[in-house]
Amino acid sequence: MDQQALLPTPKDPSVWAVHVRGGKEQELCVQMARKAVAMARQGSPLAVKSVYCKPETKGYVYVEAFREAHARAALQGNHHVIHSRPYKLVPRGEMVLTLATSARAADQLRPRSWVRVRSGPYKGDLGRVLDLDAARGRATVTLVPRLDYAHISRRQARAAGEEVEADPGARRQRPAARPFNAEEAREHGMQDVEERHNEEGGLDLFIHVGSTPYARLRGGYLLKEFSLKMVRLEKNPLLDEIQRFHQSGGGADGEGTDLAAIAAELPDIDDASAGVVFRPGDKVRVTKGEQANLTGRVSAIEGTEARVRITTEGTEGLFKADPTFKLTELAKYFEVGDHVCVDLGDAQGTTGTVVKVEGAVVTLTSDATQTDVQAFARNLSATAAQGGGTISVLGQYKLGDLVELDDETYGVVVLVERMVAHVLTNHGTLTQPDIRLVTETGIKRRLVTGRNQAQDALGRGVKARDLVG
Repeated sequence: MDQQALLPTPKDPSVWAVHVRGGKEQELCVQMARKAVAMARQGSPLAVKSVYCKPETKGYVYVEAFREAHARAALQGNHHVIHSRPYKLVPRGEMVLTLATSARAADQLRPRSWVRVRSGPYKGDLGRVLDLDAARGRATVTLVPRLDYAHISRRQARAAGEEVEADPGARRQRPAARPFNAEEAREHGMQDVEERHNEEGGLDLFIHVGSTPYARLRGGYLLKEFSLKMVRLEKNPLLDEIQRFHQSGGGADGEGTDLAAIAAELPDIDDASAGVVFRPGDKVRVTKGEQANLTGRVSAIEGTEARVRITTEGTEGLFKADPTFKLTELAKYFEVGDHVCVDLGDAQGTTGTVVKVEGAVVTLTSDATQTDVQAFARNLSATAAQGGGTISVLGQYKLGDLVELDDETYGVVVLVERMVAHVLTNHGTLTQPDIRLVTETGIKRRLVTGRNQAQDALGRGVKARDLVG
């Protein structure tokens, strides 16, 4: 049948969007279904054809009927409907959209999903869903708390009727993210901390300001309730973020920082959906289908598909031409000895050699500091080995420049990698040099070496071109 023949026509019922109380959309639809059955048994069926709602459209239900009067009569007396608000007639061309499932609806949050807070004091912070209340459109999220103990103590004192000094400064800085420390809180004079048993048999801490609950804590972590609009599903959490989350106290569920366990916590989505951009020459592994676990190199990208030259041992001669795979069937793949660059995370721009691969987690040794750096394979890209095409310029700064990072920190650019520079600063020693990884914006200015002076061992001035012995 032609799909156009299924679209609404002027002879079909219309659809009205009706304002209802937030979180009561599904409950109202169930009530209307029961009312329709009851009225039909009494011989007075409702004049509406259907009542439905969409999970992503909060505060509305849709009523299908020939007349607005029929919709109003059916909903009359329902306390979830905001009767003072007008009913909105949905244009005929948009009626199909009220039944369509959007991409966002497919990204339904679930307990243990990683999320990122959209706004407020926890804006940008990574959290984990502990519980969902779909009916109310709310989610309880586990976060590393940002609590200002001194500020809370002053608020508690004010609530108790005590005279206290105002908070210093017109605007307080956002507190650092760190686990709750009861001993430090007591040192700042915090009181009104109540212990209660939770549903898991452990103890939750509740901080009050007067009679008002201020924060709920479990295992050093904050349990905070958000509207679903205030959080978004994080498809590609970074390894260092997940490690910090767990290292701050083992998480609310007591997990450690085992790499295999962390890799298993990644969202079950493919690299392409997580934002990975594949390029010709990338090493990849096939993740789905009959040819799963084959490895090779991308030879060409064709829209949403890639041609892969298979290099798996034992497959020589099996493929006359490079097979084609969907990008969603591929994952980045690295082997020990590969030279890579970190694309995302705290170590962004760091280059090094892969020394260990454990599932989705890759360990590399930095070219500059010879320290180990860990990242998810999807957040790495292959790069030329050190000495073959070495970068020497980062924006307006180049290798060997004397630069200023802040009023007390100066240094020399000793290595330039993609997007970052390694600066040897004045805060280190001969045995423990202080080498900082900075972006171009992290450098305050370049110091003109011709005008700079230093002191020799006897305290005498030394400048460029001076003879020294």
